[in-house]
Amino acid sequence: MHVYADRSCRNAGYMLDWNDLRSVAEVVRSGSLAAAARRLGVHATTVARRIQAAEDALGCTLFLRKGKSLHLTSSGASIMDALGPLLDTLDEVTRRVGHADAPFRVATTENTARILAERALPLLLAAPQPIDLEILAGNAVVDLARGDVDLAVRVIEPDDPALIRKRIGTVRYGLYASREYLETQPKPRLQGGMKGHRLLMPGGELAQGPEAKWLREHAYRARIVFRSSSLVALALAAEQDAGLVVLPTNLALFHTRLQRLHALNEIPGRSVWLVMHGARRRETRLREVAKIVEESIRSALEASEKV
Repeated sequence: MHVYADRSCRNAGYMLDWNDLRSVAEVVRSGSLAAAARRLGVHATTVARRIQAAEDALGCTLFLRKGKSLHLTSSGASIMDALGPLLDTLDEVTRRVGHADAPFRVATTENTARILAERALPLLLAAPQPIDLEILAGNAVVDLARGDVDLAVRVIEPDDPALIRKRIGTVRYGLYASREYLETQPKPRLQGGMKGHRLLMPGGELAQGPEAKWLREHAYRARIVFRSSSLVALALAAEQDAGLVVLPTNLALFHTRLQRLHALNEIPGRSVWLVMHGARRRETRLREVAKIVEESIRSALEASEKV
């Protein structure tokens, strides 16, 4: 958001309202009235009215309006810098009061969701005070700072200094096929392009991933019979004797009909990170959930080394 110079603020004698300041902050964070309104669950005209109320109370202009666009003034930027920590604290208080009984939300990949359902959920249910868990599986962008989720499990280390991250293991890769498929085909060698074999190929957003790259380099003479942007779908196809597949070992852990033919150590392992917002590090219940999530994923990664 651009910042424009303007006159300094002066106290106009009106009482500042938390909802007005929160609306100003959300417009800065979201970038528009409409986006801020969606985040706050109100109409855009309500956000506009609250901004005007904040400007009246402060005695200065916070935004310059150009059509539907809002541009933060220098006074507005100065105020937001000063109020930032307070607004974050008030947001946290509101979140705790309004969502004390809400489930803990964890953003994960599709496969990590399976690990948590199998390994973490029984531990959470057995806790002295049962903990409800909601898993957001997939690759959707979530914002820990805004409270979209409480924890995130990622294979790319975040660079936001406000986030706490802990490395909890490494994902490795292997070449797999079903035992039944191997009864009709010779064991594939890592040289020669795997001529005569059928191949299950990552597609879509996975087409540039490490699994697809390795197959393009080493299985260029195999016949591609199936493509999918879902590693789970590729694993299921391999269990139906469809052909060879490259999988993360922690995903193959769930597909017991598959046999690992080669450990693909030439594919660099991917670190797994557990991430939370630094402002929440003192929350006892969140730390309990984080510990169970960490132990569940770590144990699955260790077990997958044997698959």
